[in-house]
Amino acid sequence: MMNKRYSKQTTHEVLSSLTKNEKLFSVLCAQCGNYGLTPKQSSFGVHALVVTHYIEGAAYPVGGAANIHKSMEDVIEKHGGMIAIKADVKHIIIKDNTAIGVLMQNGDMLYAKNIISNAGAHNTFNKLILPELQKAENTIALNKVMPSVSHVCIYVGLNASDEELNLPKYNIWLYENYKFDETRELHLKTKDSISPVFYISFPSAKDSEWPKKHPGTAAIQVLGSYPFNWMQEWEHMRWQKRGVDYEAVKEELKNVFLEKLYKTLPQIKGKVEICELSTPLSTKHFSNYDKGEIYGLEHTPERFELKQLRPKTNYKNLYLTGQDIIAVGVCSAMFAGIITSINILNRNVLWRIARYKP
Repeated sequence: MMNKRYSKQTTHEVLSSLTKNEKLFSVLCAQCGNYGLTPKQSSFGVHALVVTHYIEGAAYPVGGAANIHKSMEDVIEKHGGMIAIKADVKHIIIKDNTAIGVLMQNGDMLYAKNIISNAGAHNTFNKLILPELQKAENTIALNKVMPSVSHVCIYVGLNASDEELNLPKYNIWLYENYKFDETRELHLKTKDSISPVFYISFPSAKDSEWPKKHPGTAAIQVLGSYPFNWMQEWEHMRWQKRGVDYEAVKEELKNVFLEKLYKTLPQIKGKVEICELSTPLSTKHFSNYDKGEIYGLEHTPERFELKQLRPKTNYKNLYLTGQDIIAVGVCSAMFAGIITSINILNRNVLWRIARYKP
């Protein structure tokens, strides 16, 4: 776990003590998009965590991200578990400050010895617990931390392979200049301004199964910052029913992102077969994050001080898991599952996992 001496400091505070070279400083912070905060706002703890994670490279699930949950299905069902989809929880059933089950939107009540929420801290404490049972200390604490950045993303399908197009397996981060904090602040103040950072990823190039399943094709994703409040006028409209003005904004953004992509990788021009764009409202619709945030809660120094962001909650038998209790990302969310398991079972399952040989 991260050292509080460093998590209490910002990335800017720590790195400024090491170098005064502005360009070097920015290069050292170039992965800050991975947690969505610039150096003066972010905790150095999360910066160090992300850099360490990538320092020897990274991994990609064979067959794509969907294979993560597919690989778990048999194990869950084999041990008596059941997977339900399109099954919304209305609220957690709490009696005498003890979580005993969940009430589903269709009226079903499901009971269990322990209730584990992966819905995010805000959703759990402020939406899934009845107002009269909510605790002021939780609300006050969570209000100290803002939702993380929201974004737009284009999903690009190409009619040529990664090999033909000479596409890399690594990610590309593009910044407007070396002044990350100042540029971000200006972007947030200037409605409909262009994102000061772009992230380009190549999922098909990373997936060893892609050439077998989709020969002669490739896929690219391009992400950029886009504040949620710029989309609020369409917030209460239904998905795919938000009207021509919304679609016009999407089309304009799509063209901006495509041009950025063509400028970076000119060899793909004329090879784009399909291009779809998602907005912060898409993230809200599919992930149920209230402000379309991509990374849960902001990774500020204050975040890592909150006792509410731990597996054990102040309701008996109610536990949290997921990226809010450790840090952003798939690996952190997975590790959160281990930490939550340790808290429930009172057993060092990490030791068992380390010894496991398939």
